[in-house]
Amino acid sequence: MKSDKETKLIMQIADFADSHAILATHLLEIPKLKIPGIKRKHITAARCRMADSHNAREVQKIIDQYCPPAFQKRIPALVKEVKPDYDSRSAEKRKRIFGFPITSVVRWMGKEGWTLDEARIAIRTLNCDITDSTLRTQLTAGKNGKRGEPAKLSISETEELYSTLEEEAE
Repeated sequence: MKSDKETKLIMQIADFADSHAILATHLLEIPKLKIPGIKRKHITAARCRMADSHNAREVQKIIDQYCPPAFQKRIPALVKEVKPDYDSRSAEKRKRIFGFPITSVVRWMGKEGWTLDEARIAIRTLNCDITDSTLRTQLTAGKNGKRGEPAKLSISETEELYSTLEEEAE
Protein backbone atom coordinates (compact mmCIF):
# COMPACT_ATOMS: atom_id res chain seq x y z
CA MET A 1 0.00 0.00 0.00
CA LYS A 2 1.34 3.40 -0.97
CA SER A 3 1.86 6.12 1.61
CA ASP A 4 -0.14 9.35 1.41
CA LYS A 5 3.00 11.22 0.32
CA GLU A 6 3.69 8.69 -2.46
CA THR A 7 0.07 8.83 -3.64
CA LYS A 8 0.18 12.64 -3.65
CA LEU A 9 3.37 12.61 -5.78
CA ILE A 10 1.81 10.19 -8.27
CA MET A 11 -1.36 12.28 -8.50
CA GLN A 12 0.66 15.49 -9.05
CA ILE A 13 2.64 13.82 -11.83
CA ALA A 14 -0.60 12.46 -13.37
CA ASP A 15 -2.30 15.86 -13.25
CA PHE A 16 0.71 17.64 -14.74
CA ALA A 17 0.99 15.14 -17.61
CA ASP A 18 -2.77 15.24 -18.22
CA SER A 19 -2.83 19.05 -18.28
CA HIS A 20 -0.09 19.02 -20.94
CA ALA A 21 -1.77 16.19 -22.91
CA ILE A 22 1.21 13.86 -22.76
CA LEU A 23 1.96 10.55 -21.09
CA ALA A 24 3.67 10.82 -17.74
CA THR A 25 6.40 8.44 -18.94
CA HIS A 26 7.34 11.06 -21.56
CA LEU A 27 8.12 13.50 -18.75
CA LEU A 28 11.34 11.61 -18.13
CA GLU A 29 12.56 12.56 -21.61
CA ILE A 30 12.21 16.31 -20.98
CA PRO A 31 15.50 17.83 -19.81
CA LYS A 32 15.30 20.34 -16.97
CA LEU A 33 11.63 19.49 -16.37
CA LYS A 34 10.04 21.43 -13.53
CA ILE A 35 6.75 20.43 -11.98
CA PRO A 36 5.57 22.84 -9.31
CA GLY A 37 5.94 21.28 -5.87
CA ILE A 38 7.97 18.24 -7.03
CA LYS A 39 11.73 17.85 -7.15
CA ARG A 40 13.17 16.35 -10.34
CA LYS A 41 14.64 13.38 -8.45
CA HIS A 42 11.12 12.37 -7.35
CA ILE A 43 9.92 11.97 -10.94
CA THR A 44 10.81 8.30 -11.38
CA ALA A 45 9.87 5.82 -14.09
CA ALA A 46 7.75 3.76 -11.67
CA ARG A 47 5.80 6.81 -10.50
CA CYS A 48 5.25 7.91 -14.10
CA ARG A 49 3.91 4.46 -15.05
CA MET A 50 1.49 4.57 -12.11
CA ALA A 51 0.42 8.09 -13.12
CA ASP A 52 -0.26 6.89 -16.67
CA SER A 53 -2.23 3.96 -15.28
CA HIS A 54 -4.31 6.36 -13.18
CA ASN A 55 -4.99 8.64 -16.17
CA ALA A 56 -5.94 5.67 -18.37
CA ARG A 57 -8.49 4.52 -15.77
CA GLU A 58 -9.98 8.03 -15.63
CA VAL A 59 -10.29 8.14 -19.44
CA GLN A 60 -11.91 4.70 -19.45
CA LYS A 61 -14.45 5.82 -16.80
CA ILE A 62 -15.44 8.80 -18.98
CA ILE A 63 -15.75 6.61 -22.08
CA ASP A 64 -17.86 4.04 -20.21
CA GLN A 65 -20.11 6.73 -18.75
CA TYR A 66 -20.69 9.01 -21.76
CA CYS A 67 -20.10 7.02 -24.95
CA PRO A 68 -22.78 4.69 -26.30
CA PRO A 69 -21.59 1.09 -26.74
CA ALA A 70 -21.74 1.31 -30.53
CA PHE A 71 -19.40 4.31 -30.52
CA GLN A 72 -17.02 2.69 -28.02
CA LYS A 73 -16.22 0.04 -30.64
CA ARG A 74 -14.99 2.77 -33.01
CA ILE A 75 -12.69 4.47 -30.48
CA PRO A 76 -9.11 4.41 -31.82
CA ALA A 77 -6.68 1.81 -30.55
CA LEU A 78 -4.93 4.58 -28.59
CA VAL A 79 -7.48 4.10 -25.83
CA LYS A 80 -6.84 0.52 -24.81
CA GLU A 81 -8.38 -1.61 -22.15
CA VAL A 82 -7.28 -0.27 -18.78
CA LYS A 83 -4.61 -2.38 -17.15
CA PRO A 84 -4.43 -2.92 -13.40
CA ASP A 85 -2.09 -0.80 -11.29
CA TYR A 86 1.60 -1.21 -12.09
CA ASP A 87 2.26 -2.24 -8.47
CA SER A 88 -0.40 -4.95 -8.39
CA ARG A 89 0.89 -6.49 -11.64
CA SER A 90 4.53 -6.59 -10.63
CA ALA A 91 3.96 -7.37 -6.95
CA GLU A 92 3.04 -10.93 -7.85
CA LYS A 93 6.34 -11.36 -9.70
CA ARG A 94 8.54 -9.85 -6.99
CA LYS A 95 10.12 -12.32 -4.66
CA ARG A 96 10.85 -11.37 -1.09
CA ILE A 97 13.17 -12.65 1.60
CA PHE A 98 11.91 -12.16 5.18
CA GLY A 99 9.38 -9.66 3.81
CA PHE A 100 12.09 -7.51 2.16
CA PRO A 101 12.73 -7.21 -1.58
CA ILE A 102 15.58 -9.45 -2.73
CA THR A 103 17.61 -6.44 -3.85
CA SER A 104 17.37 -4.88 -0.40
CA VAL A 105 18.64 -8.08 1.23
CA VAL A 106 21.48 -8.29 -1.31
CA ARG A 107 22.45 -4.68 -0.47
CA TRP A 108 22.56 -5.79 3.18
CA MET A 109 24.88 -8.63 2.15
CA GLY A 110 27.12 -6.14 0.35
CA LYS A 111 27.21 -3.89 3.39
CA GLU A 112 28.19 -6.90 5.51
CA GLY A 113 31.01 -7.79 3.09
CA TRP A 114 29.58 -10.93 1.49
CA THR A 115 31.23 -12.15 -1.71
CA LEU A 116 29.39 -12.76 -4.96
CA ASP A 117 29.62 -16.53 -4.50
CA GLU A 118 28.31 -16.38 -0.92
CA ALA A 119 25.37 -14.22 -1.97
CA ARG A 120 24.63 -16.53 -4.92
CA ILE A 121 24.57 -19.57 -2.59
CA ALA A 122 22.28 -17.88 -0.06
CA ILE A 123 19.82 -16.67 -2.71
CA ARG A 124 19.73 -20.10 -4.38
CA THR A 125 19.22 -21.85 -1.02
CA LEU A 126 16.24 -19.58 -0.29
CA ASN A 127 14.67 -20.53 -3.68
CA CYS A 128 14.86 -17.02 -5.11
CA ASP A 129 15.84 -16.01 -8.61
CA ILE A 130 18.07 -13.04 -9.40
CA THR A 131 20.34 -12.37 -12.36
CA ASP A 132 24.09 -12.26 -11.80
CA SER A 133 24.23 -8.67 -13.04
CA THR A 134 21.59 -7.56 -10.52
CA LEU A 135 23.31 -9.52 -7.78
CA ARG A 136 26.68 -7.94 -8.59
CA THR A 137 25.17 -4.43 -8.87
CA GLN A 138 23.27 -4.66 -5.58
CA LEU A 139 26.25 -6.13 -3.69
CA THR A 140 28.41 -3.23 -4.86
CA ALA A 141 25.65 -0.75 -4.03
CA GLY A 142 25.47 -2.17 -0.51
CA LYS A 143 29.25 -1.82 -0.06
CA ASN A 144 29.14 1.78 -1.31
CA GLY A 145 25.88 2.79 0.42
CA LYS A 146 23.99 3.53 -2.81
CA ARG A 147 20.72 2.55 -4.54
CA GLY A 148 18.55 2.60 -1.43
CA GLU A 149 18.60 1.31 2.09
CA PRO A 150 19.74 -2.23 2.83
CA ALA A 151 17.20 -4.47 4.54
CA LYS A 152 16.97 -4.06 8.29
CA LEU A 153 17.22 -7.72 9.21
CA SER A 154 16.60 -9.03 12.71
CA ILE A 155 19.19 -11.13 14.50
CA SER A 156 17.29 -14.36 13.76
CA GLU A 157 17.00 -13.46 10.05
CA THR A 158 20.73 -12.68 9.94
CA GLU A 159 21.51 -16.02 11.56
CA GLU A 160 19.30 -17.81 9.04
CA LEU A 161 21.14 -16.19 6.13
CA TYR A 162 24.52 -17.16 7.57
CA SER A 163 23.23 -20.69 8.16
CA THR A 164 22.54 -21.04 4.42
CA LEU A 165 26.29 -20.72 3.86
CA GLU A 166 27.04 -23.34 6.50
CA GLU A 167 24.52 -25.77 4.98
CA GLU A 168 26.16 -25.38 1.57
CA ALA A 169 29.63 -25.98 3.05
CA GLU A 170 28.51 -29.30 4.53
